[in-house]
Amino acid sequence: MAYTQAAQLIRSHKSLILKNWEKEMRVLVEEAKTLSEPILIDTLPALLESLAETLSTDRTNQLGSMDSTLAHEHGGERARLTNFNLSALIMEFRILRQVIIRTLRELDPNLDPQCEILIHIHLDESIQSSAMAFSLVQASLRDQMVATLSHDMRSPLTAATLAVDVIRAKSTDEATLRNVRKIKVNHRRIDNLIQDLLNTSLIRAGGKLELRPEAVNVRKLLSDIYDVLPVEQEQRLHVQSPELEGWWDADHLRRALENLVSNAFKYGDRKENVSIDVAASYGRVIFSVHNHGAHIPKEEQETIFQVFRRAEAAKNGKPKGWGLGLPMVRAVAEAHAGSITVDSYKDSGTTFLLDVPQDVRPFCQGKVSKVPGTGDG
Repeated sequence: MAYTQAAQLIRSHKSLILKNWEKEMRVLVEEAKTLSEPILIDTLPALLESLAETLSTDRTNQLGSMDSTLAHEHGGERARLTNFNLSALIMEFRILRQVIIRTLRELDPNLDPQCEILIHIHLDESIQSSAMAFSLVQASLRDQMVATLSHDMRSPLTAATLAVDVIRAKSTDEATLRNVRKIKVNHRRIDNLIQDLLNTSLIRAGGKLELRPEAVNVRKLLSDIYDVLPVEQEQRLHVQSPELEGWWDADHLRRALENLVSNAFKYGDRKENVSIDVAASYGRVIFSVHNHGAHIPKEEQETIFQVFRRAEAAKNGKPKGWGLGLPMVRAVAEAHAGSITVDSYKDSGTTFLLDVPQDVRPFCQGKVSKVPGTGDG
């Protein structure tokens, strides 16, 4: 077989290849610098053996010909056992490729170019398989974390809410009742965050929010947003809406608008007001949330709608967040057969436009709808 010589060289100089690879990894890849040798080396000896086997039997004549799960396992172990990110994973294969080719050329100056092509194909497939496994494991670990965290947060929150209800029922002191109302509002905000975490897991898994449409009065919906705002923000929120009703999932839509308003206050100029304007035409309703302040650069305007991603100004500023709010707003908009867009300019501020059909029921075939006054049945 034409490539047997290269296969023999890889087998006989495996230790040299791994030594040089490890040396370069510890210099070039930050995540590799403090890893113990067994964890860093991981499945690479077996991967080199797999490459040698491929060369000696000429199996890699076309893409997709790998039948070993080694690369897949390697990617999964990088996700579970190290702090590697996807960039570091790809970098380690690039370094491995360079070390293998350089070593073979030093040992055999007449290395067949076709042999190099087969090495590239094999390693390209290894990168693809490893990266896929890495991403799947990371997503699974994140979903497990979200599910566990949500469950563990819900239990004490439920107990605290019940305790507050007891205090409210037994107290007549107005100051105590005001504090009880504040506690209830913040309990709702925490519960909304927990639900956002759970919905995020659903969205990342390719799912879609299920709607339970009911008749919603827009002015009532918007007035509810004031309940979750501090007094100072209540005074700065200006709402303008016609008398209007629509058929939407009230809980989802309210939380989407709360997220937009919360972000407007969080990242906007604290001396300026935040406004919500509602307009209806052609069977659609547009909710516009506007604030003054630092604009969002054009190249970041898509990023902010991605889960766990935030604009650079938001990441570097004082207000902190998890990057869940705007992805949830997009999920709510799309579940309502609508959209969420952003316009942002230095001189006029930032406006988010939530555009949905006035009656979402035709887009929810097979879903259970709520009728006002009948509960969730």
